[in-house]
This record gives sequence, structure tokens and C-alpha cells, in this order.
Amino acid sequence: MAVAEPSGSRIWEIDLVRGICIVMMVAFHLVVDLREFYHQPLEYQSGFWFYLGRVTVAVFMFIAGVSSVLNRRIIRHGLTVLAAGCLITAATRIFTPDLYVRFGILQFMGVAILSVPVMGKLSSIWLVVAALLVLLAGQAIQGLTGHWLLLPLGIMYEGYRSFDYYPLIPWYSVFLLGMVAGRLFYAEKKGKISPITGLNWLARIGRHSLSIYLVHQPVLLALLYFFFI
Repeated sequence: MAVAEPSGSRIWEIDLVRGICIVMMVAFHLVVDLREFYHQPLEYQSGFWFYLGRVTVAVFMFIAGVSSVLNRRIIRHGLTVLAAGCLITAATRIFTPDLYVRFGILQFMGVAILSVPVMGKLSSIWLVVAALLVLLAGQAIQGLTGHWLLLPLGIMYEGYRSFDYYPLIPWYSVFLLGMVAGRLFYAEKKGKISPITGLNWLARIGRHSLSIYLVHQPVLLALLYFFFI
């Protein structure tokens, strides 16, 4: 998931896209919760909801890459996101031990953001090459199993199951391409679209995407609990 950069100036259209993705993410996780915890006949591992979830995640990662080239406090931001991801791992380990999150979207984002000071030294052409190599590596490791320490690289162990798993291979390629796009479209670190009044509420959601991500599942589960009792 892309999370808001802690900078003084905001780029409205980036926050808008984040906000749209947050709404899509909440809808997807509502379907997951209904299926996993209340056994409703909804399918999220194929069909419409599967693709909605994948598109949402891909856009989040791409926007995170775009934002990373605009952020002046990248290390602090990356550590904050990584810590939030570890908090989710700890919480899900306690409350949903069969499906707890190991290298979920926030942990992916944290590691990817922390890589920017190094990867940012490469030219845009080499970033594209790196993205293609990561994609090829993803094809090469499909079906491989190994130690749990290899989870961040996309190599799972036997019996692994989680509803939030986004390894560096192949997803890091999307982040790298976002970095390239950020350089191309926001070299002057200025927005391209004037704010649209009717969509400002979505941009406001996008500005607080990390906070919303952290609280949305407890809120959804609480609402579902009271709905089904």
C-alpha cells in the first residue's frame, strides 16, 4: 500500500489516487473478512474481487515509487512504514494465527522505501532494467519452496497461507517503475492537476492512508461483529 510522504507540500493528484485505492482496499478487505470469518459465499481468490485487489495493490506500489522521489525524509518514512507492518504482523499473529501476516504490504513498502537512497543513484534506464530483471526472477522462482526466511524474496515454505503477502520478487518491479515515473512527471516536484472540489474528500483520505490502513480492519471486524450477532 502507498502511504503519504511526510513532506510540507502535497501533490493533490497523488493523494487523490491514494484515496481511491484506500476505498478499493477497504471494499476488498470487507469481502475477505466476510468470507474468512463469516463464511459468506464470496470469492476473492479469483474473479472480480481478486483482480480488484491486485490492481489496487499494484497502483499503491506504483504511487509509492512515484512519491519516493519527492520525499526528503525517506529513511524516517521507510522506518515508520516498516514498523507499522511489523505491528500488523504481531497483531495478526495473536488474533488470526492461521493467516497471520508475514511480509505483507506495509513491510514490502518499508523495505522498498528504505532502498531508495541506494536505488535512487541509478539512472532511469537502469531502474527499468532492474524492474525487468525482478520480473524475470519472479518467473524463475515460481513454485519454489524453502525456508521461511526466504519469504521476502517470494519463496514460500510448505503450507504457507496468508491473505496479505507481497514479496519483493516480483512486486519490487512496480515500485521501481513508479520511481521512474516520478522522475519523468514530477522533476519540478509540482502537481500537474488543479484540485477538483468534488474529489477533495478522496484526496483527504489519501493524505492519511497509513493511519486508515492501520485502523480499517479492526473497524470492519467490529462492524461485522455487531451486524452478525
